[in-house]
Amino acid sequence: RAVGSGHGRAPEMANLQDLVLRLRDVEAREVAVGSLLEVLQADPGASDRVAELNAVPGLVDILHDFLEAWDTHKECLAGKEKTNGDVDDVAREMASREVRDRCADVAKQSLRALVLVTKTIATRLRVVESGGIGPVCRLMDTDSFPESIAEHAVVLLINCCTNGGGGGGEWNGGGGPETNGRPEKNQPNDDPFSPSAKVKRAVAQTGGVQKIITSLERTPYDRAGCRAVHLLSLLADEPKVREKFREGGDDIYVGFKALIAFLADDGASFSMSKQSSSSFENDRETPAVPIHVKHAAVAVNLLCTDDVQNKEAFCVAGGIPPLMGLLHFGEKSWPRDGTLKIIPVLTKTVIDAISTLAMDNDLCDQPICDTGVLPSLVGLLTDVRCDFSLKLSVIHAVMHMARDSRDAKRQLTEHGAVPKMRDVVGAYYPSDAQQSAQSGKQSPQNERAHSMYAPWNHSEVMAIPAVSCLVNLATDTEYWGQAELAEENVVGPVKAAFDKAKPGGKFAQVCVAFVHAFVKNNPENAYTVAEVGVLPTLVFHHLRSRDGKRRGDKIAAQEALVTLGAALDADESAREIVGQIAGELLLREALVAGASTGAYLPAEITDKKRLRKEKATLEEVLLLAKNSEDGSVFSLAAEQARLQRKKKRAQEIFDAEAALEKKLVQQLVAREKELLEAEAARVELRKAQARVGQAESAVKKEVNEARAAKKELEGAERALRRKVLKEGENSKAVQMLRETVALKRTSWEKEQREADDAIAAHAASEKVEKERRRSFEREKAEADAAEAAVGKELLEKTKRDEKLNNMDVRARRRFLEQEEAVELAAKKQARTAARNAERITNGDTNLDIEAQAQDDDDTDTEEDDEDPFEKKCCVVS
Repeated sequence: RAVGSGHGRAPEMANLQDLVLRLRDVEAREVAVGSLLEVLQADPGASDRVAELNAVPGLVDILHDFLEAWDTHKECLAGKEKTNGDVDDVAREMASREVRDRCADVAKQSLRALVLVTKTIATRLRVVESGGIGPVCRLMDTDSFPESIAEHAVVLLINCCTNGGGGGGEWNGGGGPETNGRPEKNQPNDDPFSPSAKVKRAVAQTGGVQKIITSLERTPYDRAGCRAVHLLSLLADEPKVREKFREGGDDIYVGFKALIAFLADDGASFSMSKQSSSSFENDRETPAVPIHVKHAAVAVNLLCTDDVQNKEAFCVAGGIPPLMGLLHFGEKSWPRDGTLKIIPVLTKTVIDAISTLAMDNDLCDQPICDTGVLPSLVGLLTDVRCDFSLKLSVIHAVMHMARDSRDAKRQLTEHGAVPKMRDVVGAYYPSDAQQSAQSGKQSPQNERAHSMYAPWNHSEVMAIPAVSCLVNLATDTEYWGQAELAEENVVGPVKAAFDKAKPGGKFAQVCVAFVHAFVKNNPENAYTVAEVGVLPTLVFHHLRSRDGKRRGDKIAAQEALVTLGAALDADESAREIVGQIAGELLLREALVAGASTGAYLPAEITDKKRLRKEKATLEEVLLLAKNSEDGSVFSLAAEQARLQRKKKRAQEIFDAEAALEKKLVQQLVAREKELLEAEAARVELRKAQARVGQAESAVKKEVNEARAAKKELEGAERALRRKVLKEGENSKAVQMLRETVALKRTSWEKEQREADDAIAAHAASEKVEKERRRSFEREKAEADAAEAAVGKELLEKTKRDEKLNNMDVRARRRFLEQEEAVELAAKKQARTAARNAERITNGDTNLDIEAQAQDDDDTDTEEDDEDPFEKKCCVVS
């Protein structure tokens, strides 16, 4: 008591040090532990000072001594029973019992002192380092040790396993004074070197999990069972604990079956009461749930996290129905209107457990779906009572349930998951606020979304799982999932969010996945995507990650390219959009990467000049993507660049057409050439038609011969069968008939092959005839065009001659000088036009006059003798 009052720092530390030293003395430790406990109870701040004086090892030694005395008494008791009450054995047993009882009192006080000392995080590691976890785990066994000792042992472990500070001196069924009876926020600790993580590993290694399972086998109304489930809820985030829990019984279901009993809703363990919470906007009645139920739900969620075997074991053990039943705690059936009673902590824990069980596991989907929880889950998406954390958990749960099970997808879709997820994504639309400020109004869809999700409008945390949920609903749903997304106009909000997504980020990744799932094997949705304007955004995200060095950038670029190819698969208008924005090179890359098998692919560009132009276009667009902040900025910049290229190429084509119009001489000469070629094509066509007729006759002949040979073969076979029935298998006549049948079969096969060859030859001749016909029609059209051009040129020449005849000499000279200047300019343009005409003949319509400017400058001097167009003029004149 003098120590507890304190008269200065130095005397107090000296007295505490004296108490700590006396803990090592077997005779004095009983009094020392009592005094130390009084100090800790009187002064909560003394915990750190006691720990600094290294009191924890002494307190742990007391526990070891108690266990040693306990084991000694058990041995003496066994010896007494073996010798049927020998006097010496009875005396030893009585002496050991006295030592055990005295040590039990000291051990109980030691545990209470350790509970008070471990209120702070730094002190908890000392318990592990002192080897105290092993004896404490053993002392949890209520079947062997007194209830008071087992209770304090569990409280000590609860203190040591808690990530945060605080803790309680007595176990009151909850999480200590700081939690008001609710479970601690024991979030999984990613630091493997933290004190709580080391404690949890030590509990797993020293048999503590088996003790917990043994305690769980008691009823939920037993304090030992409630303490065990509380401790398990703190330990279950440790992988080794999850493994030991699974291996702790005769089979993997023992621990889960015991734990499931704490989830059962028997309707008698709670009563309806009013509970207020800042998270809820109404005053509905919510059931007062026993704290062990909340602890059990937390334990199930953590035990199944990242552990497929535990998920399957929990499912097979029948734990899913009672776990889902906690969402309607106090109700014997699901509410008809789908409205749940939201219970603080418990509702979110169960919803998180849905995500945990459905993740990386197909076995649990159907049992969860069969409980009928999904309609109510969808209803929570727009429930005003849900805070941000609960709403986010609901979105994740719906997302995971929509991953694999088609029944779950059906239920979610039928109860409105698609429009609600669309509204979540629509609330992320960043530019909506700016548009509202400019226009003074916003769309009804965005107005509704902002009213529900305004606090999280600019957060990707909710939008990412919402888009992922839409991806899951569109995947493997036999078209109806894609149709539902299209009907609810989901593409618009996703596109708006996609425009602002960071290239290569998680949000961009799920948006790309959504587009791929939305358009895959669905031309109607592909057309919708093109109309909404998603294609430029896909191009932007591909180009931004195209030259990245990181593996993630390469994956993001490839995913965007594959999705772009899937969107272009069966939509010609979409191909035209991408070709105009990014060029033919990127268009072909996308189709090769993502188009379906058998889709039409543009021919690979082999012309060097055209290839240079396409590469220049791709580099230009790539630079635009690198300089653009997001997809919307890139779309505008790419559209402006496309218009500039279109204008430039239109001018080039116009110039080329002007040059072609002035090639009058070539047109006049071409008339004779085209007429000759048309006549030659006509001759070839007639020859081909004759060959087709001959081939057709040959086919008829060979087919008739094959039929005759087949009839002879069938007749011989019938004769052979009759002969066999009449004379038997081994007669000479039968053998001769067999040879005849073989000859007939050989003859028939030969005739059949000849008929097949004749048919193939006929098909080939028909193909040649069709080619000749097309050639003739083409040549005829060219000849008619040349004839028309000649008539037009002759008419213009007649008018020119008449005009010249009506002029005087001076006027005629001026006219000829002007005409000569025009002709010189035309010659210069004609040289370029000839090259472009050759490219047009080769099928390339991308004309380029400026590329030949240097050659034209070098040949400005007239070269009448070498100019082909001048020679053709001479021929005409």
